[in-house]
Amino acid sequence: MKLRNFLMNFGIACGYFAVYQMGQFFTVYALLFFLLFKEISGAIRGGMQSFPDIPVLLVQCANELDSQMLTVSLLAGLTSLFLLWFCFAVRRQSFLKGVYLQKVSVSNSLYCLLLGCSSYIVISYALAFIPFPEAWFESYLTQSSVLSDGNPWIQIPATVLMAPLLEEVVFRGLIYTRLRRCMPKAAAALLASFVFGVMHGTIVWFFYTFLLALLMTFVFEKTESLLGNILLNAAFNACGTVIV
Repeated sequence: MKLRNFLMNFGIACGYFAVYQMGQFFTVYALLFFLLFKEISGAIRGGMQSFPDIPVLLVQCANELDSQMLTVSLLAGLTSLFLLWFCFAVRRQSFLKGVYLQKVSVSNSLYCLLLGCSSYIVISYALAFIPFPEAWFESYLTQSSVLSDGNPWIQIPATVLMAPLLEEVVFRGLIYTRLRRCMPKAAAALLASFVFGVMHGTIVWFFYTFLLALLMTFVFEKTESLLGNILLNAAFNACGTVIV
């Protein structure tokens, strides 16, 4: 019975993660092929002498997507959220209840906002003193620049609104809550936080997002609502956007 419970809930957690990833990949490849089709159509209308070199066009389109990464992440987030909502809708279940998105008190909301800002300050100082290898830190700065050099009208919705909402829905609201049904809470928190850290790409990013995820899991356990986590995550990202 325990094995069946483990396999079922672990499988559900993996399933939600797969749906989330599906939304990300679908958006990226849909945009990539849209740009490719646009380039080929433009070449045809321009009276091309020979058929365009598809591999070269794919590289050009991929580079264009890279330059619009914030817009892509915003669209990908909307797609993933829609697919996750659809998973609940087809089963006639409440998405908000399923991800534990419930009201929290004003005092707890303010506490989460303050905790998010203070966490950013602590982590920023810690990163300045931890002797990471130079290659690790350069990779981190390169990836971070993508999030700070964009259009502010896209940057704020993407990093302060969409990213916290999507991350908390997926990693705390869906993955962690299903894992804790089939294993000790500490193990579920470590596993969900590890995946959360890995998804951020670079080693430096993994280091602090893993710790931040553990903190947000602790907050979630105290409030039993995803809203506090979203506020904490949003405050953390907002500080990264505002503070240079």
